[in-house]
Parts: sequence; structure tokens; C-alpha cells
Amino acid sequence: MILFCDCFDCWLKDSVITIVGIIGGIIGSLLIMLKLIPKWYPPTIEISKNIAYSEESGSKRYRIKIKNLTKNPIRNISSELQFVYKKESKGFFTTITISLVKSDILILPQYDLNDKYFDFCYTFLVSHSNNTYDLIDLFDKHRNNTPTLRFRIIATHYLSGFSKIFESSYKLNSIKKGYFKTDGTTIMEEEN
Repeated sequence: MILFCDCFDCWLKDSVITIVGIIGGIIGSLLIMLKLIPKWYPPTIEISKNIAYSEESGSKRYRIKIKNLTKNPIRNISSELQFVYKKESKGFFTTITISLVKSDILILPQYDLNDKYFDFCYTFLVSHSNNTYDLIDLFDKHRNNTPTLRFRIIATHYLSGFSKIFESSYKLNSIKKGYFKTDGTTIMEEEN
């Protein structure tokens, strides 16, 4: 039984076809990994367009709500809240980190409209300890310095392992008195 062709031309042609097949398979796999899979399996998070606050025990409690819109759970969720304003004399921006009661979440369940407890939503609570800044006071203090509140989240898709960063910016008029509706990121405003 002859396994290989005896002529050099046949061997060369078979080798070229094999090499082209291997290279084509590698390129095809890379294209799928780099182009298609990240579009299919990135985490998707909706961040509230406003910050809700309420008066509790003589101080303001600020809340930012997120909703996992992914069809799978998301994990390793880390968040940060920063107040950014322009320094008057120098012309560069200064950042103040605002503490959150809990800035990291291990896992957030997948989006499910039949979930009557809305476990796919999470509300971040701004810390209210003595050394924490009041957000409205910060905006008032730096109102001439283009102040912005910046909320960032990084989350990882549970199955694919792909991570994505989400960011939302807030101005003073984004802070509303009230509470978030249970099912989403909309605020039910209180009467002042």
C-alpha cells in the first residue's frame, strides 16, 4: 500500500493544500474569537440616568441603580464613583473619590421579566459616614468649575469571560429626590 505519491509535484501540492487548510482554520478561528463572540456575549448593563436621594436620619442617602440586561448572569462587578471638577487657578481637573457602601458584587443574575423580586437589579448606596461628601453640597461648592459626577462599572459575562466597562456622568440636575421603581432604573420622585 502506497501512502504517499512518488512524484515530488504531488507531494508539494498536497503539502501546500495542507498548509493552506491549517492557516485558513487558524484565521477563521481568530476571526470568530475576535469579531463574533464579543458581540454575542458581552455583558449589558443599564445604569440609571439619575441619582435618587432621600432624607434619612438627618442626612441625604444617594442611590444609583443598575440593571443586568444580559441573558446570562454577570460576575466580578466593580464600581467607582468620582466627583470631577476643574481647578480654578491651574486649569486641570481634580478628582474626588466618593465612597460607596458596597462597590463590588460577586454575581448579578440574568435579566428575567418573570422574576418578581427583580434580582437582576442592584442599587449602589453612597456611603453616609461622617467623612463622606454630600453630593449636592459638592456641586454647590464647585458650581463654577464644571463639576461632574462619574460612575463607572466593569463587569464580566458569566459564560464567555468577556468584560466591559460602563460609564455614566451626572450633573446637579440629575440628582432627584425619590426612590427607584422596583423594576428598573426610573425614579419615582417625591414632592418637596
